[in-house]
Amino acid sequence: MSLKKGDVILAPFPFTDFSETKLRPAVVLWVSSTGSNNIIICFISSQNLIKLQPE
Repeated sequence: MSLKKGDVILAPFPFTDFSETKLRPAVVLWVSSTGSNNIIICFISSQNLIKLQPE
């Protein structure tokens, strides 16, 4: 699979006790250009937990 910056993927995300994982959406922030399988991702959520600006 060829990934590029901005792709949304499903990645295994561990529970806090590391007993299991669950697939969660993540956005690809960086992909190695050296041919290795290294990537940097950021898990994303649709939940609005905090408001950054007052309404």
